[in-house]
Amino acid sequence: MSALVLDASTAVSWCFEEAQTPYANAVLDAITDGAEAHVPHIWPLEVTNALVKALRRRQITRDELFDYARQLASLRAQVDFDQAAERTFTDVLGLAERYQLTTYDAAYLELAQRLKLPLATADTNLVQAAGATKIEVFKP
Repeated sequence: MSALVLDASTAVSWCFEEAQTPYANAVLDAITDGAEAHVPHIWPLEVTNALVKALRRRQITRDELFDYARQLASLRAQVDFDQAAERTFTDVLGLAERYQLTTYDAAYLELAQRLKLPLATADTNLVQAAGATKIEVFKP
């Protein structure tokens, strides 16, 4: 069984038809077919925050908010709790500074680096940083 690190923007795109891409849909297919998704501890907060923002912008209904949240939770992503404050204030911060990333994005890069897993993302900055750090970008 394969495994990957899943970024929030890829996962959230599955909830919005206009944001879906062939790449994001292929990542979802891989996970549905058994690939294990690993995420940093901030992932549940990031994806639910994106859904709440969509609700406030009236892009989704309250029912859709909770339905999408249930669907994302059903992925059973492996949340990494080893990326505690110590790693955040050292490794994650260092990656963010070095590669001009947000600390949120750097958390995905650090996790992929530590677990030696490909990173499922279409974020341009994160893809560039992955290349610079020799982290494979997941190819469905």
